[in-house]
Amino acid sequence: MSDALRSSRLPDLPNAGYRTRAEKELSDAVMFLIRGMERDRLLLLETVIQGRATWRQRFTKAFRAIKADDDLADAVYGYLVLLAGPDPVAQKARLELLAGQQAITSWDKRLATKLRLAKNHKELEMDIVRESLKPRRIYSS
Repeated sequence: MSDALRSSRLPDLPNAGYRTRAEKELSDAVMFLIRGMERDRLLLLETVIQGRATWRQRFTKAFRAIKADDDLADAVYGYLVLLAGPDPVAQKARLELLAGQQAITSWDKRLATKLRLAKNHKELEMDIVRESLKPRRIYSS
């Protein structure tokens, strides 16, 4: 029996295996890290935007005590990219705009403020659409 939604689901969390205690600790630490990043969307998007090289450097340095290598760092980064979804820069911009609007409207209830925020939101969406229509160079490695 075929699963119709299989292509829309994320793959299993990457793990380092369980042959030794250190490998189990590494796998548990990676799963704990990924779950934390799932909960903090802004951190997840910022991590994906900064790129694979920065992630690999920080990940291997942070998990040096339990012997994390570049292959595991790349596997975890690939999973984070899947979690972030398409166009993380636009998602981050929307999230920051929303957070700023919520902070302002928590104390400022004027109609003029709501209209200005709606205008800012519309301008951001138009900028995102404009950027997505620009041709992009694709580099193959």
